[in-house]
Amino acid sequence: MAVPRVVPRITTNSLPLPTRLIQPSRIRSYVLRLPLFTRLILVAIVAFWILELQTVWSVIKWGSLEPKEINLGSMYRLNTFVLIHTGFWHMLINTICLMPLLERFEAEFGTLNSIALFMGPLGQIPAVLYLIMDGVILRDNTPVLGSSIWVFLLLAAEAIKTYRANPYLEIGDQKIPTWISPLVILVVTSILIPSASFLGHLSGCITGYLWGLGYIRFLAPPEKVLRWIEGKLNLLGRLPHYVSVDQKTYGRYGVLPTSSTSGPDGHMSPIGLGWMEKHGTLDSWIELKLDKRSVMSVDRLPGVLVARFPASAEARDAHNWRLIFGVVGTVQISLNTFTSPLDIVSTKALPSGLTGNLASSLRKDDPRLLRIPPYLSLLCMIVGIAWILPLPLQEYSRQTYISENALLPGQVHTYFGGSEQNVFRAYRHELATVLEGGVKAAGNETLDKSEQRAWEARTSEKIGELFRNAGLKTAKQRYSYTSSGQSYNGENVYAVLHAPRGDGTEAIVLVAPLRNIDGVPNVNGVPLLISLSRYFKRWSLWSKDIIFLVTPDSTAGPQAWIDAYHSTHDPCNVEDLSLKSGALQAAVCIDYPFEHRFETLHIAYDGINGALPNLDLFNTAVSIASGQMGIGTSIQFQHAYSNHEQYNSYPVRLQTLVRGMSTQALGHATGPHSTFMTYHIDAITLTATNEGWQDEMAFGRTIESICRSLNNLLEKLHQSFFFYLLMQSNRFVSIGTYLPGAMIMAAAYTIMAIYLWVLSGYQVAEKEAEPVAGKLENGTTEKTGVSEPRVSAAKGSQPKIEFKPVDRQLVLPIALLTAIHLASLLPLYLLTSLSLKAIPSTFFLMTVALVVLPIVLASALAEMPNNTTLPAFSAPTNEQYVLTKSLSLLLLGLSLTVLATLNFSLSMFLGIVCIPLAFVDRTRSRAGPSLFQYLILVVMSPMGLAIGLSAYGVFVLGRDDVLVEWVQRLALGWNIWGSWGVPVGVLCIWLPAWIVGATLVASSWFTTTETTQSPPDVKKVSSK
Repeated sequence: MAVPRVVPRITTNSLPLPTRLIQPSRIRSYVLRLPLFTRLILVAIVAFWILELQTVWSVIKWGSLEPKEINLGSMYRLNTFVLIHTGFWHMLINTICLMPLLERFEAEFGTLNSIALFMGPLGQIPAVLYLIMDGVILRDNTPVLGSSIWVFLLLAAEAIKTYRANPYLEIGDQKIPTWISPLVILVVTSILIPSASFLGHLSGCITGYLWGLGYIRFLAPPEKVLRWIEGKLNLLGRLPHYVSVDQKTYGRYGVLPTSSTSGPDGHMSPIGLGWMEKHGTLDSWIELKLDKRSVMSVDRLPGVLVARFPASAEARDAHNWRLIFGVVGTVQISLNTFTSPLDIVSTKALPSGLTGNLASSLRKDDPRLLRIPPYLSLLCMIVGIAWILPLPLQEYSRQTYISENALLPGQVHTYFGGSEQNVFRAYRHELATVLEGGVKAAGNETLDKSEQRAWEARTSEKIGELFRNAGLKTAKQRYSYTSSGQSYNGENVYAVLHAPRGDGTEAIVLVAPLRNIDGVPNVNGVPLLISLSRYFKRWSLWSKDIIFLVTPDSTAGPQAWIDAYHSTHDPCNVEDLSLKSGALQAAVCIDYPFEHRFETLHIAYDGINGALPNLDLFNTAVSIASGQMGIGTSIQFQHAYSNHEQYNSYPVRLQTLVRGMSTQALGHATGPHSTFMTYHIDAITLTATNEGWQDEMAFGRTIESICRSLNNLLEKLHQSFFFYLLMQSNRFVSIGTYLPGAMIMAAAYTIMAIYLWVLSGYQVAEKEAEPVAGKLENGTTEKTGVSEPRVSAAKGSQPKIEFKPVDRQLVLPIALLTAIHLASLLPLYLLTSLSLKAIPSTFFLMTVALVVLPIVLASALAEMPNNTTLPAFSAPTNEQYVLTKSLSLLLLGLSLTVLATLNFSLSMFLGIVCIPLAFVDRTRSRAGPSLFQYLILVVMSPMGLAIGLSAYGVFVLGRDDVLVEWVQRLALGWNIWGSWGVPVGVLCIWLPAWIVGATLVASSWFTTTETTQSPPDVKKVSSK
């Protein structure tokens, strides 16, 4: 019987297939093999995911990176958002992508370094970049979380390393740079995963590129600190592997980043010195001088050659040394075998400045550091100026709004009209003859003082009579001021309407000058004010007193009245007020300088010394005029250079911004309202402009509605802004947006001052190693030095320098600065005290004297004798000149910083015109460069500005009295208004700084000493 043949079974036992797809043993082995920091991050990510499972407290809301939630109390979000995820799959995918990259980073740079970097700059720089892009630029508030930001950071850093080894990926004829691979992944991820944060991943990529290129590697912790920490940890006998990965093999402490790669026969050096042998302990660092038998050309090396060798006797006596050369700069030297002994120059510890990263290339003894501050200062100046340019854009300005709810602008019915128009016309007719005669008397120089006073008496008497007929208490006040030899006198007339529902503790002021700020008769403004006084008297709803004030002019009259109201006047020149009310809440000035109808209301809001009213008062006037009354509004004379439809365009907004800053910088009165700002009384002037269909009744209803809104206030205006820049009547920029521009500009001068201070107190010298004995083959010794011309002249080499402190001679610079600043009070006194006839000749002589003064001063300083008894008063040295400029720039930066908070526009203007003072310098005895610098300084000086203003008046305006008029107005502001901004800013801040800078340049013509502002030529000195 046949036995059937057994068919072999087909099994998979012999195939190399895993019995289970997931092997816990391998996962456990992998996790235990992870370095310490990587494992801690893994545990933290998993822990936060588990914590998010509970419903009592939201971990995501607590730790996510949300722009509007970032403040001093929530800075922890900069570190926690990368550890928190929205769900299991989000956590799992990010963890799988992060662990290999983070493990490799920690293995390369060490555990302590990784902890310090990722908990510090590498963790917070991407967060700050995201906050800037999302919260500041885009003005969004999108929260972001997840460790994918670190994934893209590490991918970008690895891409830079790959690019150095393999720059391009060739696909057909196309060469694709390998460094763009993270960006490709970023775009693909954003397309495939809609919820992925493009800006967050982009922030990580940017930081990774900066790290890979070495621009932020100086943020790595100092080597000494990490060595000390590791020494303390090693005393515990714990964590030896994770503090520094295998110190015996790698010979490192895991401290500094590296740009080198590992070789085939050795490990990668963590401190950027090429490869190390796997066997043996390398104990000594030797500086070598190569002879002509070297296989390596010294000229190719950009830095110092360093070799490391076993310290055993057998190795030292051997002729076949295997030397490892490091990466210094940009040239990488591979392994080479030298068959002949090399001359040993000196043995010393390895300086950390030999690494090829940015942290080492910018050590404190690197001369390139001395070149950074001037460029940084120039960058600050450019940024400060550029800060102003985007402000007119829609994205950087804000819509105006009412902060004080009690104002309720435009919420009441106004009844000024109808029969009141007949009353207005009657008042205008009754005042026409008196006002016309008073204006003629004031403008006629042939009339004697008695005749002018008679006209003034008739005018004030008529106005007072009209107020009394309206049932108001009336009073008068005489005043007399003198400025530039001219008298400003007149008589104010005012009436007080006591509030039927008030206690007389608060008041509102309505002002109508006989002549506006331009000297034009206010033909409709004064009758309108008297008509309103009669109309308001019939209403019993007022809870605040209303004061109706008529002044002869818009300059001296309001100032005399407000000074006397607060009892700060000079009784010899200004009379006391016989009738007063309570605290002044606000003031509204009426300017209607023609009899025909008008189109728009121009709102003037600038005060003395750049003061501004509360923005709520301005917004109330705009809201009532344009909203309730349908009257167009304008600021900074927009109606004169653009159409109403063009107000929103960038050029018009920029022009309006510049005009507003110019007016604020000058600090002069722009209307009768400006004098009220000195006493913190919010005030504006409404001026009727152009010819349209709006009549005086519409103007009166606007004033009525504004007074009704102010009557609702329970306290002074305080909730809205006091510091702002207006683009148009309904757009503004707050102080938090524009102030950094002036602060950055002021910081530029402070940076230069500190830079010059350092140069004036230290002598810069090149360190030269002391010669030591080197042992030759025959047993004799020979002293050699490292100052070999071939080595020192190596391509791209940077000499190591040291700063030796020297004593600063401060007496002469401080005395010189004090004398110059005190002398600047003389031009201030002359320009504000001389008569109008003496101003032209005095100003000309003063201009010539100030232009020549630095030359005379430099010559006198150079001729000072060498006083051995008092060395401080000898002829100034080059260091003392630099020290003088340093102190001058320090005072300039400090003054601009303080001034920016008081008058931003003036601070910005002074910062721009003083730019040449930061960069002019002493030169050699050649006259060309110093003469060119001096000419630039003369052009950019107060004298150059005055000459340019005079030329503009002659050639453009056809007038030769423009400069005299400006000086007269400056004296008027100083003597009457108390306007100190321009006189102090120009004559006490700009002029002294200019004299110091010009003297520094002029001193080049009398001495042959070279400058020390630029990094000086390095002097060689021995360093033991």
